[in-house]
Amino acid sequence: MPTDRRRVLAAGLAGAAYLAAPAIARGATRTLATSSWLPPAHVVPKFVIASWAEAVGRASDGRLAVDLLDKPLGPPPAHLEIAREGRADMVYSLHGYSGPSAFQRARIGQFSFLGDSFGASPAFSQVYGQDLNAADEHDGIKLLTLFQHGPGVLFLKSRRLERASDLNGLRIRNSGGYIAQLMQRFGAEPVPLSPFEVGNALRDGRIDGVAFPYEAVTSFDFLDEIVQIVEFPGGIYNATWFLGMNAATYDSLDDRDRAAIDSVERDILAEIAGKAWDIADFDGKAKCMTQRVEITRASDDMIAELKTAAGAAEANWQTEMATQGFDGGVALERFRKLTSASTL
Repeated sequence: MPTDRRRVLAAGLAGAAYLAAPAIARGATRTLATSSWLPPAHVVPKFVIASWAEAVGRASDGRLAVDLLDKPLGPPPAHLEIAREGRADMVYSLHGYSGPSAFQRARIGQFSFLGDSFGASPAFSQVYGQDLNAADEHDGIKLLTLFQHGPGVLFLKSRRLERASDLNGLRIRNSGGYIAQLMQRFGAEPVPLSPFEVGNALRDGRIDGVAFPYEAVTSFDFLDEIVQIVEFPGGIYNATWFLGMNAATYDSLDDRDRAAIDSVERDILAEIAGKAWDIADFDGKAKCMTQRVEITRASDDMIAELKTAAGAAEANWQTEMATQGFDGGVALERFRKLTSASTL
């Protein structure tokens, strides 16, 4: 095994159990160098990338394999450009990291009250991927799958939240996109930080809280700084993700290997990601309970205020979608039908 890379182990999900398989494609003629910025045990490398690698390895009869680089080629927000420029064959990242004007159509998977990831993630893959032509927003990369993390909660260092107005003046780390705009609406300052900086930023007072799914407490080690966690039915927000390949890399493959890549079902990978994330969220919440961190359901007043703000954001998004030639209302209706999430 090369000293500068780790072979991705093939992995899959069976119900609620994590299953690992031996490394695949040892005799492959082409390896796809993947820049990974999350810990190896995180949901994305362990299940999303590993499941894709397993499927492509089998579909290509072992001609294609995936190698995770020992170190990421840049910070998390840089990974879209890393893929576009061909510095890595494959990357993953969050749409929100690309700034407020990018990936407008992806916002459909970032709104409030979307439910658990097992339901929402494949719905996002279908509606954004097909109805809203996600590929058109990912110029320079070949989309491999689209998915979401689990429903977001608020982790707070000190101030207790009773109403949305209690967010006024707080500095809240978030992943950008919809959640950043939502925090601004309630007077909070959205702070863009790498998730790995959250613990130190809480300790030294640079931020007052963070918007994350429960899974994050096991990946980013910040729970000792948290005194209250506020939950919202279906999540205060979500974050949308992509796994993509440099377009030139894809084009350089022969026909049968491109066909192998195209044969991997995006929606099934999104479902795997969703199930893995929901299990990881369960484990993260259990850790919070073990450490006796206060977990609070948002008050009815706060939920009502959030619904008003979320409804306004969705209406604005639908207006933007109309300028791009899409019916955002129909897309949202289909999304919620697929997830069984209630309308606002």
